[in-house]
Amino acid sequence: MIQFINIRHQYGANVLYDGFSWHIKPNSKIGLVGPNGAGKTTLFQMAAGLIKPDGGELVRAKDTVISLFHQIPNFDEEKSVIDTALISNTLYKKYLERKEDIDKRFETTDHESEAFEKLLADQAELEDFAHTHDLHNLEIKAKKILSGLGFKDDAYTRPVKSFSPGYHHRIGLAIALLNPYNLLLLDEPTNHLDDTTK
Repeated sequence: MIQFINIRHQYGANVLYDGFSWHIKPNSKIGLVGPNGAGKTTLFQMAAGLIKPDGGELVRAKDTVISLFHQIPNFDEEKSVIDTALISNTLYKKYLERKEDIDKRFETTDHESEAFEKLLADQAELEDFAHTHDLHNLEIKAKKILSGLGFKDDAYTRPVKSFSPGYHHRIGLAIALLNPYNLLLLDEPTNHLDDTTK
């Protein structure tokens, strides 16, 4: 799925990787263990394409879809828990953006024009996209995951800012699990989780 080939990377004078090679294969379950500052988070960010190594090559298979849980999540804390989970889903976000564009076009397009026929076709294509990826049931899935992470039913509509950093961590974990992936990268996912949730 992903190959790290002769990777070199450093921060300032601190060399994290020098000639590092590794192959993550399909169906692997791998745990990275090391002290703080050893470069575990950096490796995840390289894998996800968020940063580039100073040297070497990183090769991803074409069908690799990565979902990365960030150790320090970053949210709009004014939004509700459920809205945060939904809009952070890559497919749902794409669906909403396309739907907003189509809705705007409906307001300005002559219903007797060829452009309107094209608009109806685009709308049907978008709904096929939503059906293929089961996006209309995404909220149900999100609530199920959030419930498993310790959120009560009355918590879904509360703003993120009303929760502790530990629960922000749980929201981030829910987002990672809800996003599409065939490679899931979890950076210290059990921090702030009680034994039952783990």
